[in-house]
Amino acid sequence: MKAIQIMNILSKDLNLLPVFQALNEERNVSRAAKRLHLSQPALSHALQRLREMFDDELFVRVARGVAPTPKALALAEPVDQMLTQARELWLGVDDFNPKNASGRLVIAATDFLEQIFAVELIAKVRREAPNVQILFRNTVGILPKAEMEKGQIDLAIAGFFGEVPEGFQEQQLMQYPYATVARAKHPEIAGSTLSLEQFLKAEHILVSLQGDFNGVIDRELAAKKLQRRVVLGVSSFMATLEIVSRSDLIATIPKMMADRQAKRFGLNVFAPPVKVAPIQMMQVWHTRTTRDPLRVWLRKVVADVASSNN
Repeated sequence: MKAIQIMNILSKDLNLLPVFQALNEERNVSRAAKRLHLSQPALSHALQRLREMFDDELFVRVARGVAPTPKALALAEPVDQMLTQARELWLGVDDFNPKNASGRLVIAATDFLEQIFAVELIAKVRREAPNVQILFRNTVGILPKAEMEKGQIDLAIAGFFGEVPEGFQEQQLMQYPYATVARAKHPEIAGSTLSLEQFLKAEHILVSLQGDFNGVIDRELAAKKLQRRVVLGVSSFMATLEIVSRSDLIATIPKMMADRQAKRFGLNVFAPPVKVAPIQMMQVWHTRTTRDPLRVWLRKVVADVASSNN
């Protein structure tokens, strides 16, 4: 029986598995071919052999590329695990050289994080791994669990994920206190301090990535039986700064961003008159990538850049 099983395994072409992984992550034949340094006809031929090997279409054409079948979705994690283990067998993390690496790494983050350290991150990636592409995507206020499970996102960075679900790991990167910003010529807010009375009287913008009006400041105020006047919710920190600079609205945002952008937007920066815990910025990844050399390297690069900005 064991001999028959071995013969069955030997009849499979395991070199096709990277093709499966690339198609599943890219969802586009052209991009997958480019990532694997193959011609499109060669990749299409490999896909046909994959279909025969798994007796399934695996990836079907859609408007802008290909979409996985249910069987392909079920195979995605086992294939990823097998390829990770194979890389570890022949190439340990300690022997990994990012200069020889290629591919696309996807990071889910906010525009605040892109503003804070994307420039330094990309500069470091270009120096250490010139053939690796970095793609930032918006977290829209939640951990992109399903996309990370499918391998579509490699890393998620934010300060609002809470307790990570089973199958994920996390690392704290940095802490950011909050600051309140108002335009320099605000008619009712001036000087170097902001009182609670002024804060409650003003109209506020809330950066609301999930589309609600219940921020950390509002929860702290509610505990004291107080309430501020939130009149606008937006999904972008940069848009918030632009609106504050051109109106009498005020906003409470990460202090580092407030300090960096105050001069550009003509803003005054104040300590919030409400005590609120600093943002705990975390990077989160799926457990199956914990020992993958390229993703280990990415997380170290992110941690190094975050440390330099803390």
